[in-house]
Amino acid sequence: MNENNISNCWKNAYHLVAQGRVAEATDLCEQKQCSKSIDCQRYLGWAYYEKGNADNALIWFKKAIEQGDIESLYGKGCVYYSNRDYKNAFKYYKNASNDGYIRAYYWLGCLYEYGLGLDKNLDLASIYYHKASQHGYLVADRAIINLVFKNKKLLPKLMVLPKFVYILIKCFFIALRDINDERILDVPKGKSYKNNRT
Repeated sequence: MNENNISNCWKNAYHLVAQGRVAEATDLCEQKQCSKSIDCQRYLGWAYYEKGNADNALIWFKKAIEQGDIESLYGKGCVYYSNRDYKNAFKYYKNASNDGYIRAYYWLGCLYEYGLGLDKNLDLASIYYHKASQHGYLVADRAIINLVFKNKKLLPKLMVLPKFVYILIKCFFIALRDINDERILDVPKGKSYKNNRT
């Protein structure tokens, strides 16, 4: 199958998703000719992740990773994080961040802040949060403020209050334009997904 047909597969699937016809988009992307599209593979990884089907999400993310897709490295990390396999989550988030995927910095910060799968290290958590924040990632700004508020001293807390107010206002206006903007929302969604192995 030529590249134009593979590209058309994703265009058609994307059109279906935009119409809210997610099941049809999933069926189209799973067809043999379309399943070679890196965009379809990534989409299927996220679609199965959203359904809580870790096994299928990992399969599709793996196919996209084999084609060099950085977002799928991050996606695979999210699947592992949601299943509380923090060592593998760290591995994939680290690989994605090494390739410049900004959202991975935030989750690396979380793993270090809470000591999930590795030793708790607030200094490294802060470094990763700041890396994400430098790229306009407001979720990371919130995490930085949270680290400051964990500090017992009053002065640092008072100094971040204006930034906190700024973030609230900015999030409000971003949400008015697009409630799903990744600068204010992110995955994993905080719940554990079932692994479908029997």
